[in-house]
Formats: sequence, C-alpha cells, structure tokens
Amino acid sequence: MTAQYPPPAVAGTAAGTARRRSALPPILAGAVVATAVLAVAGFLLWPDGSPGGGPEESRQPTTVAKQSTPGAQDTPTGPATRPASSSGPSAAPLPAGLVRSAGPGFTIGVPRGWQRVERGDSVIWNDPAGTAYVQVDRTPWSGDPYEHWLTWEREAIADGNLRNFSRVSITRTRVAGVPAADIEFTWTRDSGLTRARDRGLIAGGRSYAVVVAVPASQWNENEALVNNVLDTFRPSGVG
Repeated sequence: MTAQYPPPAVAGTAAGTARRRSALPPILAGAVVATAVLAVAGFLLWPDGSPGGGPEESRQPTTVAKQSTPGAQDTPTGPATRPASSSGPSAAPLPAGLVRSAGPGFTIGVPRGWQRVERGDSVIWNDPAGTAYVQVDRTPWSGDPYEHWLTWEREAIADGNLRNFSRVSITRTRVAGVPAADIEFTWTRDSGLTRARDRGLIAGGRSYAVVVAVPASQWNENEALVNNVLDTFRPSGVG
C-alpha cells in the first residue's frame, strides 16, 4: 500500500497527516493514539484510532490476501521522530514542518514530533495528539500499481473490513520517474470518518505502499501536508 497522504491529516491510523507547510495542522489537538497494525500481502491494514484490542481491529482493511490476525498493540520505538542522517550533500530540502526519516529501503519526510512505531513490514508515524498517521508498508506485491489498487479495492469491499468504504479516486503518478498510483478513499473508524491517500509503487525489486490518513473533516486544511509527505518519499537508489 503505499499510498497515503502526508503528515497532519493522514497517517492517522498510522496515517493521519495534514497539510500545512509551516506548521502542523489542527489535527494535533487530541489524545495520544495507540496503534494496532495488520499486515496484508500487498499493502497494509490501517490501524484503528482507538486503543488496541477494540472491535475495530476485526474490521481492518485487507488487500489482495487474507486478513492476518491482529497483533499486540505497538508502542513507540522512540519519543518522537528524529531526522535521518544523510550519506551525501545532495539531499533535497524538505517542506517546512517536516523532518527526514528513514526505514528499510526508503526515506520520507514526516511531521516533526510524530511518534515512530515499527511492526512487521511497516513503519508508522503517529500524530501524538490526534488520530492522523503516516505509514510505509513493504509487504510484497506485484504488477501494475493502478491495477493493483483496483484489485485491492474489490477485495476490501468484498470482505467488508473497511466500514463504509468509499473511493474518492485512483490516479496514476510517478515517483522520481518510477510508475506509481494513488488511491484516495474514506472509511469509518471508531474515531470517525477517515480519509486517506495511499501511494503504491515498485522500485528496485521492492514494493511499497505509502499512506497518509487524517480525519475526513480536516482533509481540506491538511491536504497540502498530505501531498508534501507523499512527495518526499524516495525508495533507496531512486531520485
């Protein structure tokens, strides 16, 4: 899955990410959210906005494979996002409010202060004061990214794990010249209606799904942030 929208407003589940170039969006005014993540073949399952163990976990989305059993609640591996070290002088500057972070095979700009959690094939950055999140998932999948999202959507609807799922759009795009596709959609979590943008691509033999999720009611004010976060994602050796 890889899609998702940039920091404040997306990543909520791990995804909420909003968009504000100089500062983090209003989403940051809430309670700390614990994240439970489900891994699926091809993409990620979005974590619920409530503490782990709730009924929402049984309704998480699946992609092109059977849903896995919800795991134990994750805890942040660190108090906050820390800038990733750069191996060279050519790292492009990030939009205001974002810091560069790295994971297995990629780098991405995430909102400063968001809490990082690693679980299975996913790295998640949670808004410590809300339900927005950013998630990069590396569960293997193959094929054309656009077609893959169509398959994922059919199965997500069929299994009913994404309550009130509604597609906003599926569009082709590119990441540093690499073919990619974005799926944007809404679904209902225990915390309310959530909107996400998930970007999928395959680069260097690795598949990625980058998602930014935020409360649907805060999407417009955070869309710039979602775009910024997604646009900073770079697989290793690309761009």
